[in-house]
Amino acid sequence: MRELAAALREKKNAAGGGTLSEGIQGRLMTADLSPERQHECSRQLSLGGWVYSLAVIAGLCHFAFSGRYGYFRDELYYAACGEHLAWGYIDHAPLVALIARLSRATLGDSLFALRFFPALAAAAKVYLSGWMARELSGGRFAQLLAALTTLVAPIYLTFDSFLSMNSFEPLFWMACAAILLRILNGGDERLWLLFGVVAGLGTLNKHSMLFFGSGVFAGLCLTAARREFAKRWVWLAGALALLIFMPNLLWEIRHCWPTIALLRAVIGTKYSHVTPWEYVWQQSLLTLPLATPIWLAGLCYLLFDAAGKKYAALGLAYLIVLAELIALHGKSYYLAPAYLMLFAAGAVWIETRVLPRTGMWVKPATVTPLIIGGLIAAPLAMPILPVAYAVKYCRFWNVQAVHVENVPLADLPQFFADMYGWPEQVHALAQVFNALPV
Repeated sequence: MRELAAALREKKNAAGGGTLSEGIQGRLMTADLSPERQHECSRQLSLGGWVYSLAVIAGLCHFAFSGRYGYFRDELYYAACGEHLAWGYIDHAPLVALIARLSRATLGDSLFALRFFPALAAAAKVYLSGWMARELSGGRFAQLLAALTTLVAPIYLTFDSFLSMNSFEPLFWMACAAILLRILNGGDERLWLLFGVVAGLGTLNKHSMLFFGSGVFAGLCLTAARREFAKRWVWLAGALALLIFMPNLLWEIRHCWPTIALLRAVIGTKYSHVTPWEYVWQQSLLTLPLATPIWLAGLCYLLFDAAGKKYAALGLAYLIVLAELIALHGKSYYLAPAYLMLFAAGAVWIETRVLPRTGMWVKPATVTPLIIGGLIAAPLAMPILPVAYAVKYCRFWNVQAVHVENVPLADLPQFFADMYGWPEQVHALAQVFNALPV
C-alpha cells in the first residue's frame, strides 16, 4: 500500500494537483499502473451521494404512481401463472411467476404490492449505472450523469411501472457487465462464478439473456480479453449458468420447445416488422433522444478510446446483440437492457475528454436538458396523467406512430389501454355468468 500511495502522489503531482476533476485525476493516476493496481486505485473512488439520491427518487416515483389506471394485462397473466408454478411456460421463463407469487403472498393483491419489486428494480438500475461509471474510473459527475440518464430513460420508466420480466432483465444483463468490468480491472478471477450465477438466474428470468451471453462471449474472443478463456473460472461460470438454467431447458425439451414454436408464429405476424434503420432509430426514442449522444459516445469510448478499449468486449457485445435482434426481427425494446453500460461509458467520456477542453459549463448544459426531457417523457411512459389528458398528451407527441405489435389501436396507446377497463370487463362477464341457468 505504501508503494501504491507513492505512485498515486506522483501521478497527482504530475497532473497539476487539484485542478482536475476526480475522474480525470483517477484516470491519470492509474494510466501506467498494472491491472491489479489500477483496480485497487479505481476502488478508492467513492460512489457519489447523488447516485444514492437518484436511486431513491426512482423507486419513490414508481411507488407514487403504481396505483394509477389498473392492472396491466400481462400482470394478470403472471399472477395466474404464480398460482401454478412450473419450470417453464409457453411464452416466458419461470422466474416472473415466482416473483408474482412471492409479492402476492407477502404484500397482497394490490397494484402497489404487485409493482413493489419492479419499483425496487428501478432504484437498482440507477444505482448500478452509477456504480459502473465509477468502475470505469468515473468521478462524481460521471456517476451522476450515468445515474440521471438511466433515471429519465423512457423505456426504463415503462419497464418499472408494472410487473414483468422486462423490469428485472436489465439488472441481470448489467450485473454481468459490471462483474466483467471488475474482472477486467484486475478483480478476483473467482468473480466469474458470480457471473455464472447471475447469468443463470437471468436466463430463468428471460431467455434473451442468451443473446447477451453470446455477445459477451464473442466480444471476449475478439479482444485482448480473450486471455480470460485460459482461466478455469470462466468455464466453471459457464457450467454454473447452464446448471441453473437446466430445469427450464429440460422443461422446453420435454414439451418439444414450445417457446421457439411460439416465436416462429408471432414474428412477422403479431410483431411489427421494421427495417434495420427503423430499429436503430427507435433505440433513440426508447432511451430519450437527448440521451442518444451520451450512449453513442459511450459505445465509441469502449471501442476506440485509448482508455476505454480495455473494455471493448462490452462494446462489441452491444453491436453483436443488435445485429442478432435485427436479423431475428426482435422487438425494438429487446436491446434496452444494454444501455446502462453505455450510459456509464458515455458519462466517463464526457468527464474525461470533454470537460478538460470545454470547462465546467458543460455540466449544467448536459444535465438540464436531460431533466427537462425526462419530465416531458414521463407521462408518455408511465400512467401519470388522468386518462382524458393522457389521450391528448400522447396524441400531441404522436406516440401511436411507434408500436411493436400489429394490433388495433384506439385513442390510448396500447401500453396504457392494456391497463384500463378491467373492472368493467369483469362486471360484464359476471353479469353473463350470473344469468346462466343453474
